[in-house]
Amino acid sequence: MSLVNDLITEVTSSSSDLSQVLRKARVLASELKSKELGEWAEAELNGYKDKDVLPDYRVSAGSNFGDFVGSFGTSGSGLPIPLSCLPESWREGKSKLELSSGIAGLQEMLRSEQDYQEVWSADAVHAVSQRIYVGMNMFTAWKAIPKARVVAVLDAVRNRLLSFLLDLKEQHPEVEIAGTDLQSIPKDDVRVNVVNNIYGGHNVLASGGTVHQQVQQGVKPGDLESLLSVLREAALPEGLIDELAIAIGEDEPVRKDGIGPKVSRWLARLGEKVVTSTTAAFAAQALLHYYGLAGS
Repeated sequence: MSLVNDLITEVTSSSSDLSQVLRKARVLASELKSKELGEWAEAELNGYKDKDVLPDYRVSAGSNFGDFVGSFGTSGSGLPIPLSCLPESWREGKSKLELSSGIAGLQEMLRSEQDYQEVWSADAVHAVSQRIYVGMNMFTAWKAIPKARVVAVLDAVRNRLLSFLLDLKEQHPEVEIAGTDLQSIPKDDVRVNVVNNIYGGHNVLASGGTVHQQVQQGVKPGDLESLLSVLREAALPEGLIDELAIAIGEDEPVRKDGIGPKVSRWLARLGEKVVTSTTAAFAAQALLHYYGLAGS
């Protein structure tokens, strides 16, 4: 059985160990020479060190609760903490549940009899202890991590890897044959597949000669200004261009080859913005030229 078919069998089996599936996905990434797939599988196994690059399926709305004590023996356990009672600079962080742990850590959460909690620091509790409920002091607080959210993340990892594998089979049926040289598959096709299926940026990346030719002359490898100029000509919103410039700068110290983690995340989010699929495809191809990856 080919590695791709073997992975499809395991990823669709409820009894298979997801960590083992992801290790095989890293092997597949190595054979495909796909840095993007390999980094995703490694991050899922070992956890995401930078929450700014968390995939969208690992981020959801968060709910905070606290234990309180008041005068005359009054108390309250597990009372909700309204975001409106918190300093404005805290609200975005406290309103989001960001699950950055590796797969094994998430699976361990499910073995617990109770939901996990992300406990607030003592300093954070002290700073707002008297501003939540009148006449009561908060002495501990936490952000809830419902088991249902953990299950949703594990399912998303399986489903997205499965979508990647099925698209790979559809585009390149030869991968079903054991012994096929996977390095012969165009890297552009694999990058498109990873961003669209793994990171959820459907219709963001599109390989094709027309778009490729349109940006080939306008974008010079490594020249940020030529990249930004071409994107402005494509009518990409200025705010998105600014976000991309920042992401490129933040990726540069850690990027080895290929597209860095923050730019990959920017590409995935592009499909959620108010841009046409043609503009999104244009932007993706422009980035491939900027990094010297087009046609590699």
